[in-house]
Amino acid sequence: MKSIHLTVGTRPSKLAITQTKAALEQIKKQIPHLQFSLLPITSTGDQDRTIDLRESPSDFFSRELDEALLSGKIDCAIHSAKDLPPTLPDGIDTFWLPWNEDPRDTLIFQKGKTRADLPPNPKMGISSQRRADYCSTHFPNGIPLTIRGNIEERLAQLDEGKYNLLIMAIAALNRLGLQDRIDQPIETTELPVPDAQGYLALSIRSQDSTTAFLRTLAPLHNRKILLTCSEILQSKAARLIQNMGGTPLPFPLIQIKNSLTEKIDLTDYNWLVLTSPSAVRSFFEQFQKKSLPKLLICGSGSAEELARHGIVADAAPRSEFNTDAIAQLAKTLFTSTDRVLRLRSQKAGTQLTELLRETGATVHDHILYQTLPAETPNQLPDFDTLFFASSSAVELFFNRYPTPKNKTVLAIGNPTAKALERAGRPADLIPEQATLLSSFQILAQPNT
Repeated sequence: MKSIHLTVGTRPSKLAITQTKAALEQIKKQIPHLQFSLLPITSTGDQDRTIDLRESPSDFFSRELDEALLSGKIDCAIHSAKDLPPTLPDGIDTFWLPWNEDPRDTLIFQKGKTRADLPPNPKMGISSQRRADYCSTHFPNGIPLTIRGNIEERLAQLDEGKYNLLIMAIAALNRLGLQDRIDQPIETTELPVPDAQGYLALSIRSQDSTTAFLRTLAPLHNRKILLTCSEILQSKAARLIQNMGGTPLPFPLIQIKNSLTEKIDLTDYNWLVLTSPSAVRSFFEQFQKKSLPKLLICGSGSAEELARHGIVADAAPRSEFNTDAIAQLAKTLFTSTDRVLRLRSQKAGTQLTELLRETGATVHDHILYQTLPAETPNQLPDFDTLFFASSSAVELFFNRYPTPKNKTVLAIGNPTAKALERAGRPADLIPEQATLLSSFQILAQPNT
């Protein structure tokens, strides 16, 4: 087969060049007749080392690469996916590549030191609002300071004593061979990360037939996925599917209605338990943010919804996101003198509440919102995969539509999978973690 040569743009940092070269090696394994030349392009973000990244424009690290792509100076560009703005310029398509690193962040201390060596008021190098929120919760006496520079420069500033701790992406440290600086990984339930963290993204011109074949690298290969989840999850699910090269088909079966009738004084409670993104959103629609009790949540989706309000949960299960995991964690947190408020949907039931009461704490249970049927058309659109994110959606779907044949059925977690079994159509795929990203990652695996 005739060799094809492409000029690939990337930022000029050691990290950008290292990860781009690694990605090109992976691409050549799948498309051996490709040849590449690398063209480093300096972005505004590389030139401006003074602006706080929390105040920078969304295309701070991608604008010049986009311009080079549209002008024809390069044929494609490889980015850290989290550097891309939410909306791309007209004429550019992008998708994540199917290889990713550990998405978590990590605490990093001065070389040879540990968390126990931190001073009473540690100087904390901060580069994003979510990391600032985490530090304000976990290091309330710390001094937040803006930090800029590439990975090596930031570590040097830390070791020189300008800072006592940093937070960085594990993915970047892994790609640079700096695993020895990963001092204390932070679970995503404690510090939510952008879904794109750990991924690389490939950008091409929308109507360029010479690079259209690169779309075959997209993890979901244009699969059409019917999304039955509620409105709160629709936009995020659709965005993830598009980023992974699939086609989202919004088809919400559920609508959320706030329904709290009792007046509740949050100051009466030591702990508040919210176990879904819908519960978190409904809570903030019905309560003021000030004077919150300690928060026990479940799942990275709930943590992300909290982060939208600048809040980090006090506790969350680290891996299993289910009733048993919450109950086991509560046994280590609650005492007989604690007063606990559990807010839930009318569908959630009281099983978790009863388990929480076994800790000896006083637990009050209130219905915060209702899940109600949404209006849907009589016929289903053409799709390849049917995605369910709740037991309620399963029940509503099989009450209205025939059992899908020759389609892949994807369940977000075990409770949803059990509902599918009861409906007579077991799930084909269940991710290890009950999150949207994990669900679409398992769908993107070979032979699924």
